[in-house]
Amino acid sequence: CPYITTPQAPQTYDVVLCQPHWMWGAEMGANACGVVVGNEAVWGRLPATTEKKLLGMDFVRLLLERSATAAEAVDVFAGLLEAHGQGGPCDLHDAWSYHNGYMIADAKEAWVVESMDRWWIAQRIAGRVRNISNGMSIRDQYDKVHPGLLEYCKQRGWWDGTSPFNWKAVIDNDPDAGKEADDSDEVDIADSSCDREAKGRAWLLHFSEKSAKQIAVKDMFTILRDRDGGISMEGAFRTTASMVALLSPEGPKLWFTGTPHPHASAFKPFSFPPHDQRDAV
Repeated sequence: CPYITTPQAPQTYDVVLCQPHWMWGAEMGANACGVVVGNEAVWGRLPATTEKKLLGMDFVRLLLERSATAAEAVDVFAGLLEAHGQGGPCDLHDAWSYHNGYMIADAKEAWVVESMDRWWIAQRIAGRVRNISNGMSIRDQYDKVHPGLLEYCKQRGWWDGTSPFNWKAVIDNDPDAGKEADDSDEVDIADSSCDREAKGRAWLLHFSEKSAKQIAVKDMFTILRDRDGGISMEGAFRTTASMVALLSPEGPKLWFTGTPHPHASAFKPFSFPPHDQRDAV
């Protein structure tokens, strides 16, 4: 890792990563077991520290190297965060820092994990579609949580200890956070006024409604190339790379741009070679 050293795991897995040139970790990637992980920057009531610990992108690589399933990756994240914390400059030329959220999936299930400092919460995805976009998104439906989180929030006066614990409302200090969007919510891909998260969800629901089985790979290319909705970002903060994963028990099939501006980039296919051929690659 760029700032600290973590003990080596007894077993690791082959990985493919999308990483900035200066970064040990990755923004997103996959492993040969069929686990995929993507990272996002998030913010909360506690300021992110520039003290050098694990970066969010370090977690992506560590989870992929050390997890055979998505559920295991959630537990690996919790253990690493407890042991080493998160923080440090997140840019090659700037000392700014942030907390981190993740989407973690395999062929069986998918999770959203969000964190602030040493605190974290995880939700197993139950609906048809789910997306994240640089903001806390878990509300009062969650499946795993740091064992001390609720008591900490109660002691800080952020939560009354009796009402349902709403992570986004409490951590964002947003009493209007409300419930999580569900598959019945009205969305419109033509709505140019919605934010990036809402536009991504609108696209996902649009394509999922067209298909009784699953969203097609080419549909994901279309979503990631959306410039008007801010999904293909330009300017000072631009999309640096894009990845699409088709997950099945037979192994992951992946497509990468490996370049900025997915609206102007080709998606190149990638598959892990058979296990007995990997040493030669």
